[in-house]
Amino acid sequence: MKKQCHFNPCLICSLIFIALITGCSSPEVRHVSEHVETACIRGTVWHHIPNTVDPVTYPQVGIYAWSHEQNTPLTETKTDKKGNFCIEVPAGNYKVDLRVIGLLYLDGESFKCRGSQDGIVLEQTSGSCAGECMQVNIATACDEFSSMRRK
Repeated sequence: MKKQCHFNPCLICSLIFIALITGCSSPEVRHVSEHVETACIRGTVWHHIPNTVDPVTYPQVGIYAWSHEQNTPLTETKTDKKGNFCIEVPAGNYKVDLRVIGLLYLDGESFKCRGSQDGIVLEQTSGSCAGECMQVNIATACDEFSSMRRK
């Protein structure tokens, strides 16, 4: 007879509670206020799956803008159905990092994709997504992702 493994629900709840208290949550992302002058960055996100030739646009993936020097989150957005995005960040003379991380499910396989453009210099650039923006494209590299779930 096989021995079954049982988990103590109180132990699991305690571990989750401790993780939340000790700061295992994601950092707070601030969205740009309407009253702040903004700079905008527009582009396309691409993904490249191993053993394929050409990159493909990456729809509905999150783009996260971070302050390069302080490594703090600024704002976030998602790509549209064609992999295009426009993100507004507070205007100023500083550098921005754009980061992408997402999961893809293609042809019965799961992939984890990551990419970034670091140190984008804003200088005195200002504007909104309704007008002219800096152009920055992001290529992500994808690796097979195996779920930790039991089958």
